[in-house]
Amino acid sequence: MNAADARFVEYLHAKRSVDDRSLHPRVWAAFLREAGALRSRGPLEIAELGAGIGTMCERVFRALGAEGLRYHLVDENPGLLEEAARRIPVCRSPESGTPPDSVRDSVRDSVLFHPGDAAAWLDGLPEGRIFQAVLANAFLDLVDIPAVLDRVFSRLGPGGLGYFTINYDGETDFLPALEGDGEILAAYNGSMRERKGSYFGTDASGSRILEYLLDRGCPVLDAGASDWVVAPRPDGEGRSGYTRDEETFLRAILGMVEDSVSRSTCDPGILSSWLETRRRQVEKGKLVYIAHQLDILTRKPL
Repeated sequence: MNAADARFVEYLHAKRSVDDRSLHPRVWAAFLREAGALRSRGPLEIAELGAGIGTMCERVFRALGAEGLRYHLVDENPGLLEEAARRIPVCRSPESGTPPDSVRDSVRDSVLFHPGDAAAWLDGLPEGRIFQAVLANAFLDLVDIPAVLDRVFSRLGPGGLGYFTINYDGETDFLPALEGDGEILAAYNGSMRERKGSYFGTDASGSRILEYLLDRGCPVLDAGASDWVVAPRPDGEGRSGYTRDEETFLRAILGMVEDSVSRSTCDPGILSSWLETRRRQVEKGKLVYIAHQLDILTRKPL
């Protein structure tokens, strides 16, 4: 694993605890209820796009158990799937191709790894291959949403579930406010709307997904906010600060802002000063970070 992948894995590890408390509990409960009902009628096969290091997979198995469940992790970065394999006990299977070297045998053949682009993987499946649920966590804002969702619904059986979580929806705040916030956050959101090959990205993926579902007559079973909120909290000794995961997460978020805004027309001096102040606030336990996101549960019409 190269250094960039290692840093991203560290971020994904840290993000897990933030996601755990951010996922909308009612939408999560609805997904588990609907998935349980589908499994009562036969084996439940789930595909997760942009699965990363497998944190959502772990959540699903802890909640539903392994009986009658097969889970397909799809990610274009093989290094992330190797990390997922270290975290999730799995068994080799012909359908999974050649799994990473670190794959450990398990009593169940429940988890399969598929390195590759999500849209291409869905396109390449045999005709008639369907899943009972397709998941995407903090992923659809990185792709051509209508094109990928068209492919998702083509691979869902009648009544199959789409569970799409942590979809950024256009609002980020860092507190306390600084003079450069408006310019920097406008450039940050603007970077998400740039052309990406054949399509334009979006900084409002949650709303874009809901519009897609409404346009195609797919029912929204439930939806709710899954905002990231990281704020310093007292430690019992009169000091305020973050958990280790929260601090790692905040530093990674500031790095992402730096990478995206530095490619914009934003004044480099304003950006440098802003980042210096925000990183100092993290060190002192004085920064609050908020990002607005949506969780959405839908079903393929019968």
